[in-house]
Amino acid sequence: RLLRTQGDANPAADGQPVGADRFQGLVFVTVPVIGGVLGAGLVQQLLLMVAIATGIAWLVYEIVRLRRRRTPEG
Repeated sequence: RLLRTQGDANPAADGQPVGADRFQGLVFVTVPVIGGVLGAGLVQQLLLMVAIATGIAWLVYEIVRLRRRRTPEG
């Protein structure tokens, strides 16, 4: 049985297939379809939305904090 390998950053598969006897390891978990999701950019979009929401929340917090400082207590 031959396996075709491809590096993470390579756009194409490696030149020569490798025999299964050349691999070592143990599979603990497989997650079907995760490669398609990651490739579609959904994770990157989600992370970007989280970063933007965090920035907006921080900005609102700072504005509220500054307004409370200027407002005389009483």
